[in-house]
Amino acid sequence: MPSPNPFHFGVVVGINAYPGGYKSLSGPVNDATEFAKWLTDPEQGGLPTKNVELIVTPKRVPTKPKTAKPTKQRIDDALWEAHEQLASALEELPEEDRAAAQETSRLYFFVAGHGIMPGEGEAALLDATARRPQYQPNVELQSYVARIGRNGAFAEVCAFADCCRSADLLTTAGQLF
Repeated sequence: MPSPNPFHFGVVVGINAYPGGYKSLSGPVNDATEFAKWLTDPEQGGLPTKNVELIVTPKRVPTKPKTAKPTKQRIDDALWEAHEQLASALEELPEEDRAAAQETSRLYFFVAGHGIMPGEGEAALLDATARRPQYQPNVELQSYVARIGRNGAFAEVCAFADCCRSADLLTTAGQLF
């Protein structure tokens, strides 16, 4: 049985460990895993498994910030890969069917972990390499959704965030690409 949503994609992120000074969390990896399951359940999200990228803290947690994962770069790469997968899937269709299929495309972007409200931003997930107080690589959701929307590949972008928003006006909002 084909997937009901072959032009839907998901990038799902859960970060439990921040060796650079933030306390470890216990829920984000579980929450991300459950969201990915929901996305790929034929009775729920209905996405093909190959269309969902689950990015979480590895089982063997790095103890140094430099080697911590996942990173902003890995998240950015996964979003670009989803874009490329959609382009490839559309390219496989007859040319007269591509526009209609593209209009049904959707990107689900779920993040869970420590968050901040950076200067000129609203809500951002800190990547696992974040170090208090000087180094705050982040995924600022508003700018990411806007960038993906301007790109025009996906007809819809659905962003979900489970992270706090402690104000950090000195940190620059992380940008996509």
